[in-house]
Amino acid sequence: MRGVVVAPQPRAAEAGARVLEQGGNAFDAAIATAFVQMVVDPFMCGIGGFGTAHLCHVQRGEHRVESYAPDFSRPQLVRILAPGRFDGGSDPRGDGGGVVSARG
Repeated sequence: MRGVVVAPQPRAAEAGARVLEQGGNAFDAAIATAFVQMVVDPFMCGIGGFGTAHLCHVQRGEHRVESYAPDFSRPQLVRILAPGRFDGGSDPRGDGGGVVSARG
């Protein structure tokens, strides 16, 4: 096997390593790792999460880093993810400002 798989939960890393051992590529391993991580530690992984990926295309000699995170400061996203939760009394401004996240 050529590659490294890391994850907070050992079972998730093992699942990704198994995919590589069976001939899968890095993307296949990442999906398997993320899925198992979501199952064994759902409070630390899943929808609404954030992360960073280093994507590399060897044949083209190209690479890039993608960072993704939900922007909970946007009122429309808050209303989609938590409908009714921040309406009225719990959000005095009525614009979703009751929830704040900062990108790191």
